[in-house]
Amino acid sequence: MEWVNNFSLRQSIRLAVASRLPLAAEVGLFINDYQPIPTTLIADLTVATFTDYANIASVADAIEGTDPATLDELVIFPSVLVWTVGAAPTPQTVFGYFLLSETGILIGAGRLATPIDISAAGQIVELETLELRIGQNPTFGD
Repeated sequence: MEWVNNFSLRQSIRLAVASRLPLAAEVGLFINDYQPIPTTLIADLTVATFTDYANIASVADAIEGTDPATLDELVIFPSVLVWTVGAAPTPQTVFGYFLLSETGILIGAGRLATPIDISAAGQIVELETLELRIGQNPTFGD
């Protein structure tokens, strides 16, 4: 996931995880053919609009750790996030996902390795294990 280089947000996430407080945030999907970079804004992303789409506010089970190779702090969201397409969907392609703070500020965004075409009612879109790296010089990339 490409995480926005926002020091105050990274500090807030560190404090929430260190205090074992729930991290109030939501995950969404974007449908424009875009490669997120550290300066990406939510306005740069086109949010999915398929039938029954909504962001998922389900990332309160964050786990904190340290990557021994880089010494970056890690925050891992282990829950599998699932969207189910409703009836008569508007065809579109999901190119990636994003994480918003509880106040609607973009924390990060990532591009899927393989975009997902939405074309059928009942289709499932699943994301597994989102990872946030917090370091003095955050790494951006898949």
